Amino acid sequence: MEGAVIFSTQHRKFLVILCGIPSSGKTTLATRLALLMERSGAPTAVVGSDDFRRMMPLYQERFPPDREPIIRKATLRTIAFFLGRGVSVVSDDTNYYSSMRHELVELARRAGAIHAIVSIETPLEVAIKWNEERGLPIPRSVIESISEKFERPGSKYKWDRCLASFDLSKTPADEAAKEVLKLLFSLKHEEKTVASSSSVANEIDKATRKVVSEAVRRAPSAAKVLSETRKAFVKEALKAGLTKVEAESIFRKRVEEVLNGLDAEGR
Repeated sequence: MEGAVIFSTQHRKFLVILCGIPSSGKTTLATRLALLMERSGAPTAVVGSDDFRRMMPLYQERFPPDREPIIRKATLRTIAFFLGRGVSVVSDDTNYYSSMRHELVELARRAGAIHAIVSIETPLEVAIKWNEERGLPIPRSVIESISEKFERPGSKYKWDRCLASFDLSKTPADEAAKEVLKLLFSLKHEEKTVASSSSVANEIDKATRKVVSEAVRRAPSAAKVLSETRKAFVKEALKAGLTKVEAESIFRKRVEEVLNGLDAEGR
């Protein structure tokens, strides 16, 4: 693209995936970490879905679920944009489902970036208190709901293990940022492996076809989109070395996200 600035690829680029409930201190940590990364020679951007929600005034009045697929897509594309230009990214989002983190892990792999998951484990009651002190920008029910749904990193999949975890009510953000930076710079690129076992590939293929078949019975008009989604996902799953069980679980959530997005678009 004419006039595009692309930073040198000689330095390593990173995608740091923060996860945790709202108002748990993620944004403060993300900002401190990004500044440390910059001082260490890694151009870094902090990207979060709230940045895009603020662009839509409707969010000031109410939370419109039908806008969330657009917000998610804008967030992922912006992260990909920065990584594609040699800029490291700190994902400042709740990322409370493993499927959300998996999307980011795959994005990092495609961009040739080193990824790391950092779990923020500030207690619910502290997050609610901090939210109240900030003037209740987030409904308490939203914080409690995400806390209940939160899938702890590494509880299901090896790829989902976190680099570090912090209770930011006990560990100052500056100290946490320094610890993450130290651990981050000790990481190496993953060796890119593609599952070679035809049996695993066959199992994943069959499992995802079954999920699509079930979904199409509910939403016949989504058949083409789901078929394309399935083909792309199978490639991702094999590249990530997922088992059949892992792939099926993640794909079911992916299908629900696609169907919700189509509903929001009125298709």
